[in-house]
Amino acid sequence: MARGQIAARALVLSPLPAPGTEFNVTVTMLIALPDGSVMVGTPSWRCTLEFGVIRTGMWVPVTLPPGKPDRAELDGSHVPWAREVGAVIGEALGGPAVKVVPPDDWRVTLALAYAERIIADGALTPGQAEAIRHRIRLGV
Repeated sequence: MARGQIAARALVLSPLPAPGTEFNVTVTMLIALPDGSVMVGTPSWRCTLEFGVIRTGMWVPVTLPPGKPDRAELDGSHVPWAREVGAVIGEALGGPAVKVVPPDDWRVTLALAYAERIIADGALTPGQAEAIRHRIRLGV
């Protein structure tokens, strides 16, 4: 985190573009600061691979300068890319092992939410779904 930045969480209020899209998008968000206060910001974010994991209605980690909600940035160190979650799902289903990283609450929460959308599509057995959840909780 850059000097003078505040770590906060933000509720994504506007739709994000498709994963892998490369352009800037204005994201409307409700930002909850550590002191309990809230504000609305509309920062411009460059779309990256994290956007496959993030969607409207999710809480995400952000950093911002004090009093400048329109300069909030996604704290990418706490957000897994879709391909990272995919690799862990593959491992859970018998694919090659993925390096286990120490669990990070944000990364695990966001990865589980992403995996649950895949599980809800019904292509996996209950046992496979539980194996995926278990593996994600170990770290992604």
